[in-house]
Amino acid sequence: MTELIEKTVCFTGHREIPFLRLFTVKQKLKKTVEVLINQGYCYFGAGGALGFDTLAARIVLDLRKTHSQVKLILVLPCKSQADRWSYSDKEVYESIKEQADKVVYTSEEYTKGCMFKRNRYLVDKSSVCVCYLDKDTGGTAYTVNYAYKKGVKIINLAKKVGAYHSSHSQVLFRRVNHSTNLYDIIRKDKLFVNMTREKSRNLF
Repeated sequence: MTELIEKTVCFTGHREIPFLRLFTVKQKLKKTVEVLINQGYCYFGAGGALGFDTLAARIVLDLRKTHSQVKLILVLPCKSQADRWSYSDKEVYESIKEQADKVVYTSEEYTKGCMFKRNRYLVDKSSVCVCYLDKDTGGTAYTVNYAYKKGVKIINLAKKVGAYHSSHSQVLFRRVNHSTNLYDIIRKDKLFVNMTREKSRNLF
């Protein structure tokens, strides 16, 4: 299991990305995933939420076309996650589910804490967390701070972050966001590992 974790990346980010930032976020996210794939990461876990999660899943699926070792694992909080979404959002959600290499539900039904349970599960199964975090409240902030406390390496694609109050957050976001080069972040955090292919049935 440890070997699989060392090859696994998870995503977390806000459901709403400002329109003027969307193109830049897409480009940075694609570049980040490409760099990680080239360094041997091949398992990518996404939570299936609207916004950044959906963007990340679609990019992984697109890159899988030219990198056959890449696997998309959807980790969903419950089976009713998309029940209240718009028709078009549900269509995209179902399409991604059909194309995913594996789908995991961390709870059968919706509960007050099922989203946080899903987020912890993603982090617990990963060694790298790619996030889009520009505020210190909400599920994304919770997930990134949980990842930091668990020793998971973090790459934050947001240009700016707000004022973070906990000592853990201050250290974390100073370390991640004050580097201007993605490759520098990866080298500093020693994300280089030797990889071998694993069957998707062994994931998560």
